[in-house]
Amino acid sequence: MLCTSLLFKTNAQCFNYITKKLCSSIIAKSVYVSSSTDIFTNLAWEHWLYEHGDVSSQSLLLFYRNEPCIVIGRHQNPWIECDIKKASARNLRVARRQSGGGTVYHDLGNLNCCFFTSRKGYDRKKNLLLLADVLQNSWGIDVTVNDRDDLLLDNLFKISGTAAKLGRNTAYHHCTLLIDAKLENVKSVLRPDRLGWSSKATSSVPAPVANVSDGEGGVKVDSLIDSVASAYIRDLGGSGADTREQERVTIDPCEREYPGFTAIRNKLASWDWIYGMTPQFNITKSVYLSSVDKRPLQFSLTVAKGKVKSIAVSMQNRTAAEHMSLVLQHALENCNFAAADVEKRLFPLVNDTESSPMLRNFCHFLIKAVIP
Repeated sequence: MLCTSLLFKTNAQCFNYITKKLCSSIIAKSVYVSSSTDIFTNLAWEHWLYEHGDVSSQSLLLFYRNEPCIVIGRHQNPWIECDIKKASARNLRVARRQSGGGTVYHDLGNLNCCFFTSRKGYDRKKNLLLLADVLQNSWGIDVTVNDRDDLLLDNLFKISGTAAKLGRNTAYHHCTLLIDAKLENVKSVLRPDRLGWSSKATSSVPAPVANVSDGEGGVKVDSLIDSVASAYIRDLGGSGADTREQERVTIDPCEREYPGFTAIRNKLASWDWIYGMTPQFNITKSVYLSSVDKRPLQFSLTVAKGKVKSIAVSMQNRTAAEHMSLVLQHALENCNFAAADVEKRLFPLVNDTESSPMLRNFCHFLIKAVIP
């Protein structure tokens, strides 16, 4: 097994030793496959390499797959991008990655490719063309790269989403490759109706999607990894021979191999990162709380850093509206924007016999119909 600290400056002695080994082995590119299928582990692995890797004279290609999950871009709103309740019911985890871009779906039928280079060597178009060429040359699948840097099957269906993170010296481009994913999860969970929501968060651009297997049923993950790895090594000027034996290394991302890894994973799996990093957004709606209401109750709810910042109610009875606004603001301020947390905060009001029927009904409405 190769030392998994290859090219990473976590230990001076190890780094010097590996550098000498590299100089003697003329390896210019390396391919790594994660043994983990945990989304937070693999995102942490990427970020650890981004923070600590030295790719000034070496490029890396990472492969990994994940158990079913929804992955949003760094600057996105998870509540707008997916139906949190439906995702939970389908056992789909929600994760926020470090790179920008839109929301994607992962499962074991999807292969993730991550190309690490120096900032100067960053070239996402080249990476995508490499993937397209492999699919065309090895399986005869009609794959093209559009002007949005998406891989398209038959020039119509999106089979890959792409994103990147560029630092001062290091850069990576990663993309999905839908091989045989359960696309029904995409249709049922992503981009729910959010009428009345306003946000400056990055929005995903909807597109028709398909699997690579729709174009050719014989594509398997392992054979695709081997073919892409061979083309990747060969593209650098090597022979491409015996790639599986010499260049493809299976990695178990963990604290033992990557000091500080656990802290990164814990952060990426935390509520504060997944939801708390959401740009401020506002919900404005009108609702009739009973069949006898002649005019709707209007409300505005502002959420910042994943927590309720303010809530205001307006209706014909201004005195009642001001009272409700004060009571709700006191109950919900700094509450996590999550159904369980909001319900816990509103429970005393719902069960207080001295609360007005309108207030109790509105609390039920917030819990059931507003908080995803």
